[in-house]
Amino acid sequence: MSKKIIISGGTGMIGSHLASTLAGLDYEVIILSRSSAGRSNKNISYVKWNIEDSGWKEHIDNSFAVINFSGASIGAGRWTEAYKKVLIGSRLETTGRLVEAINEAASPPEAFISASAVGYYGNMGDKELDEDSPPADDFLARLCVGWESEARRAEAVCRVVMPRLGVVLSSKGGALDRMLLPFRLGLGGPIGSGKQWLPWIHIGDVVKLHVWLLENAAATGAVNAVSPGIIRQREFAKILGKVLRRPALLPLPEIALKAIMGEAAILATGGQKAVPKKLIDSRFNFAFPDLLDALRDLLK
Repeated sequence: MSKKIIISGGTGMIGSHLASTLAGLDYEVIILSRSSAGRSNKNISYVKWNIEDSGWKEHIDNSFAVINFSGASIGAGRWTEAYKKVLIGSRLETTGRLVEAINEAASPPEAFISASAVGYYGNMGDKELDEDSPPADDFLARLCVGWESEARRAEAVCRVVMPRLGVVLSSKGGALDRMLLPFRLGLGGPIGSGKQWLPWIHIGDVVKLHVWLLENAAATGAVNAVSPGIIRQREFAKILGKVLRRPALLPLPEIALKAIMGEAAILATGGQKAVPKKLIDSRFNFAFPDLLDALRDLLK
């Protein structure tokens, strides 16, 4: 009998890729969806997802794992006080309800894999950051700390893993998709000084990593979900321009980005030299450890 996997946030960029891959590996995938439940196909079904109701909870029982990607987009716009509340609630409240369902299940899942982000570490310049590095004390770091604390409440009944995601590169959504137009118009370039580190990972490696975390019973706790080939932002811009055969010389001044995005500009002007120490130590095989190869694959 196929093992049952529950995915919240399964219609997003990462969740949809992962669901398709798991279905192809003959897992039974159930996506908790706030929208229609009528798009089911082979090995993938959709269940109406409303944290105020309890009907979805029955699917947690006897599942092999619950994977959580829920959360409003961190880069959708300015971090007003109202939107900060949305960012916090969409992560902490949703994760908390999932944990409650896991803890209440008669037969709880073996694993709870709940997303986090390298924003946990804050902007630490050139300091190398592994999974044991302490959190910062800015908004994004506090958000990640709270998010992970909610996830850890499931540790009493199952294995908990928290992939701290870097910038996920995909040709269908996300940060790279937003960069392509200015670069293709010849208007691309580094952001601010360009010296900030950019912890990135190819969407294919994100999916591969989640399958590995799912099937590797020794994987627990925080895991830096970033490529070992981390580079500075100016080098990223240079390589992207090379792949697109466009110049990448026009810098975007930090002051201009702050005027547009406010506090959220830290997503681009800051950075983390995060290293995937746990994955390297476990000999995880990245398909795309090199940025040039990753971008060529995504933009071919």
